[in-house]
Amino acid sequence: MRMHSRAQVVVLLCSLLAGAANAEPDPEPTYKDCHPGDKAALLAVKAAFGEAYDFASWKPDNPCCDWYDVARRPSPGHVVGLAIFQDANLTGTIPTALAGLPHLEDLTLRHLPGLSGPIPPAIGKLSNLSSLRISWTAVSGPVPSFLGALKKLNFLDLSFNSLSGAIPASLGTIPLSGINLSRNRLTGARTIPLSGLAQAWCSRSGSTSPM
Repeated sequence: MRMHSRAQVVVLLCSLLAGAANAEPDPEPTYKDCHPGDKAALLAVKAAFGEAYDFASWKPDNPCCDWYDVARRPSPGHVVGLAIFQDANLTGTIPTALAGLPHLEDLTLRHLPGLSGPIPPAIGKLSNLSSLRISWTAVSGPVPSFLGALKKLNFLDLSFNSLSGAIPASLGTIPLSGINLSRNRLTGARTIPLSGLAQAWCSRSGSTSPM
């Protein structure tokens, strides 16, 4: 009886081993999608712009790897780059939903003539930004002093907008290697220290001149 039971156990183990050998291996994770929080923020940005054509590939069921204008790290999928540009049909203000992309390093909003309103405080919450380009738009209001809180910011381009007022002294506290504020309506003294800047342009009345 004991020998019969042992034989049954051996047969069962052999069957399990054979099944394991023939089974398909678990697929490796692809990490093609964004981090869920980042994806939700991007969809909120899309909604804020009224489902503009520029976001046609931004579909909830599609992985972010297939979305135009988006760069992300493979794992865990945090968005590090967003470039929206050359869309004359896009209208609205800079979405506050951008604050939901805390790992963003490069933000470009360029050649968007229908983009208007001020630069929102949400931009000041993107503490990992190293490059910020908002240019050739109808964005207006002051150059916000809260940009000085972006301690990793290396390049700032706010040219060809409708910004007005003085250049905030807070911009002199961050390690900028390049800044372009030309073709705006800026007034007052230029308060940004030039030390450490590789390139700097400023304009008060629309003419471009070195700082």
